[in-house]
Amino acid sequence: MFWRSVVLVLAVALGATACAGEVEAEAEASDAVGDSGGRVFVLSIEGGELVGGVRREEASIGEKITINAFGDGAEQIHIHGYDLYLGLENGEGSIVFDALIPGRFEIEFEESGRLIIELTVK
Repeated sequence: MFWRSVVLVLAVALGATACAGEVEAEAEASDAVGDSGGRVFVLSIEGGELVGGVRREEASIGEKITINAFGDGAEQIHIHGYDLYLGLENGEGSIVFDALIPGRFEIEFEESGRLIIELTVK
């Protein structure tokens, strides 16, 4: 019985790993609420462009924001107003910050200036 349980757990774990790409693709199109109650934005970057185009996002003042970016290049992302930068190393990067400043902020590729997200904090 013990070995059946071990095999079942391994099968489930391998299945979850195989489906990770599908889960990531679904997350790109929507916002998620993080474990801490904050907002999580997942960005997929291909050929220097944001997959799905420019996004409009909202957050409440004081909310924790997490941006997870995955891409095929060495992009640097700039969060205006907060003056934060997110660099992609080995195709991925992450940044967490508290949305303490109200207003509308551009999040863009630093080099090209192309808009990625228009973030409204209120």
